[in-house]
Amino acid sequence: MNATSAMDIGSLDYDTIIGAYEKINGEFFHTVGKEHALIILSQSAYDMSSEELILRQSAYRLLLCFVEFASEIVELKDKSDQGCWTEAPIQHIVTSFLLKHMGNAMNRETSVQKLWIDLLREMV
Repeated sequence: MNATSAMDIGSLDYDTIIGAYEKINGEFFHTVGKEHALIILSQSAYDMSSEELILRQSAYRLLLCFVEFASEIVELKDKSDQGCWTEAPIQHIVTSFLLKHMGNAMNRETSVQKLWIDLLREMV
């Protein structure tokens, strides 16, 4: 998700990065633990402030996938279907990670604020 271009020194390989973002969906989060998910979410939070619109949009879509995944876990009636995810790590990620980054984003440019506000709207 932070691949560098083999052709241009110091440039990002956008095709590889976007391809990686597109491979991650709600099912992906069922297969990884909290620590692994946080690494992916951290890169997405970073990319939400990118100057590149395509990175911001891809990061937003991934964070939205996580929010939808988190909602499914919290709403599950049969707790045995949660796998390694329970409500506690979900709440921790939402409060300590997503809301923290959302607050920090309010000091950034309008386009970044808008994406985070859109994500908050989806969370509600």
